[in-house]
Amino acid sequence: ERVAKKEWKYITVAPKVECKGTSHLESFFQDVIDVGGEGVILRDPSAPYQPGRSPGYLKHKVNYSNN
Repeated sequence: ERVAKKEWKYITVAPKVECKGTSHLESFFQDVIDVGGEGVILRDPSAPYQPGRSPGYLKHKVNYSNN
């Protein structure tokens, strides 16, 4: 919260959005892609915080392939 309240030159705190289901996730994901984003990070709300890679987080990204 302290970081989000201050204006930073090179940092932007991403908003937290609670997923309300698969259709909400896909709609939100498409909105991110439409503005040039690569994807979203999903977090298990019941998973404890741990630094580094965590089984409580999942990347949902666009898969660009040359095929």
